Amino acid sequence: MKRIYIFLMLLLSSSLSFGQGGEIIYKDGGIIFSYSYKRAGTYKSKDYMGSSGYGTCEQQINIFYVTVKVKNNTPELATFRDSYIEIIGSDYKAPDCKQITRTYNGWPMVFPSNPTATFMDLGAGREYQNTIECITVGKDEPYVGKSTRIERGERPYVKPEWGEWKTFTGTDCNTNILYKVLHGGNGWGGQTDFFEVKSNNDRTVSFVFQLLDANGRVHFGDTHTVNPGETIKFEHKMQNNVRITSYRLDKLIYVSTGKPVCGTSQEEELLSLKKRRYELCQELSTVLGNRQNAVFDKICRNLNKSYAENDINQLKNEVNELEQELRYQKGVAPQRETQQDLEKQRNELCNELSALVQKSGKPSQVNEDLCLSGVHLPGSLQQDINTLKTEIARLKTLDREEEKQNDEQLLKQQEEQRRAEEQQNRFDNYITQGDKAYADGNYDSAMSLYSEAQNIALNDTQKQTASEKYNRAYEAKRTAARQERLAVQEKRDANEDLAYTSLASGTIGIMSLINDQYTNKVSSGKVQVGLGYEQMPIITNQNNSYSAPASYADKTSYPLVYFGLNLEFLNNKPVNLHVRPLVSIGINAFSKGTSGTHTATGIEGGIRFWYKSQTRFKFFADFGWYNRVGDKTADKDAQSGGATTTDEVREGKYSYHVLRYGGGPMLHWRHHGRESWLKPGIYFEQFTFAKHHKPTMSFGLSANIESEIILEGTYSKNYPVAGNLQYPNAFTFANQDYFSIKIIRQGKLW
Repeated sequence: MKRIYIFLMLLLSSSLSFGQGGEIIYKDGGIIFSYSYKRAGTYKSKDYMGSSGYGTCEQQINIFYVTVKVKNNTPELATFRDSYIEIIGSDYKAPDCKQITRTYNGWPMVFPSNPTATFMDLGAGREYQNTIECITVGKDEPYVGKSTRIERGERPYVKPEWGEWKTFTGTDCNTNILYKVLHGGNGWGGQTDFFEVKSNNDRTVSFVFQLLDANGRVHFGDTHTVNPGETIKFEHKMQNNVRITSYRLDKLIYVSTGKPVCGTSQEEELLSLKKRRYELCQELSTVLGNRQNAVFDKICRNLNKSYAENDINQLKNEVNELEQELRYQKGVAPQRETQQDLEKQRNELCNELSALVQKSGKPSQVNEDLCLSGVHLPGSLQQDINTLKTEIARLKTLDREEEKQNDEQLLKQQEEQRRAEEQQNRFDNYITQGDKAYADGNYDSAMSLYSEAQNIALNDTQKQTASEKYNRAYEAKRTAARQERLAVQEKRDANEDLAYTSLASGTIGIMSLINDQYTNKVSSGKVQVGLGYEQMPIITNQNNSYSAPASYADKTSYPLVYFGLNLEFLNNKPVNLHVRPLVSIGINAFSKGTSGTHTATGIEGGIRFWYKSQTRFKFFADFGWYNRVGDKTADKDAQSGGATTTDEVREGKYSYHVLRYGGGPMLHWRHHGRESWLKPGIYFEQFTFAKHHKPTMSFGLSANIESEIILEGTYSKNYPVAGNLQYPNAFTFANQDYFSIKIIRQGKLW
């Protein structure tokens, strides 16, 4: 493979994006390089490389154009250094061909034009790309980005600042034009430079502002016009790979004459001064009217005299003197009005001021002192007039400001009234729609509408109205949900009562049909059927959305049916063995507001022993393994028959295994084919959900009465509570006991 390295040195920032089809090579924060390529042509090697020296080689040669792009979308200049991207093409060498190797002329991508620089910059929001021709052989395509090395620069960003005012060099005269520059970067492409230019000429000039690179090549040239003493601003956006090194003025001319500023002859300047002197004389004559003036008589009454070339300075002096006299005459002419005119003007101003004071109702000390007192100092008319004008302007300004404030206040009040009316209409609409939804029983929609009305209420009364209606809808929704829940629970209670009644009736029927008898054979088998009642600890959780979530150490009690198979061995030996697989099914029947099922399956076994077989006193040791699965739902309101409105519904599930072992003494009687026994025992139980806790002690008592009936009872205090604890931070703990009572009939099988 042929490796071609692309060196890039760029300043980058945070966020980059590329055109469609580009694949990302590298991304660091927002810094992304991308590439794309397209096939330019396909040739046979002998045609592409030429016929001389390449034998009969017929390999396919592919020419691709690979474009690598980088872009800086950030608002700041960014720096990049010492980086390259690898483009992989193909080499090929066959027995009948010389090695085909592509030679590249220059780097595929160089930015900027100096690849040996330590740091390089890329302007904010700019991009750069370059394309190289890449050769592959056969079915190979260019592979871009393998072993890519990218290194960000560490040079800190420096905010650009305006440079000093400078004059243009290389001109034929003093242009009286100054400029300064604010660089948007370091002068490289992709940035924007800002310029200010001011003119100290006495006439308006125009010029072409040119930007040149190091080779003197002009890259920009825009025409600008600037008045005397004026400063203009403009900007230039740099081109890619262009570095500007100097600036130049071209075509600098006077706008009025079209003549160049540099190179104007003395004769042309003399004619321009004469024209200016004539124009000033005409303007001064208009200002003076019939009044006499020494400057006018001295200069303007002898305009036809001739001047030699060495008198140009005298002409300039006359122009300056005329300009000064004209400015003076324009400034002092009002002071030369007659006393009568001034008094008339003062009286008119007093009348205007008095009218303003009366209209606005604002006090005016100037009106009191100058217009109402009637006292005037000699020579103060002009000063009074100026004071009156100032006061009138002040009052008019106040009136305008007050009128504007009044208008704004009126508009504000109208807008507030419009918004209030619109908001009132929206509020009324929400309330109306909410009432309709409430009447239709759509309480969710009603609550949503009332909530919107509460959010846009204009006052506390409206907020209270919307809040009360929201609470009413909420309570109605809650009541409807409770009634539906109670109806479902009532039906479930009835079904459970019926189910257990049917199951218990069938069980009692079976119990009445089977009989037991003692046997002294080596083994025997007996079926067991019975009824019972059991209490089991269980963790329940209150999940109903209308009541606070909480967890409880609870209990559940239920009637059950029992089925078992008792297998006995070595009945005629001092040591007897027995094994009993069993199953019990409990239903929360006859318990109003409570439902659930409970199933226990398992196997029990044990031994009975003494030193001889026929004895009334023995010892026994039993073991058992059980799997317990069940669930419970208790609705407090259903338990009270709907008398309460707590909306508290406790739900719980459990599933675990128990290992039980223990023993005790046994009294055993046999006669006439019947047997009786009494077995009190102490047991220990280990639970799978409490493996690391010590076993729990329980007490058991079982009795067989004349082979007619078997009674079994178990009790354990502070029994472990099983189930899923959902709200440990709202858990109410209580000690719960376990007990079980069964009445069993045995039927002898053999």
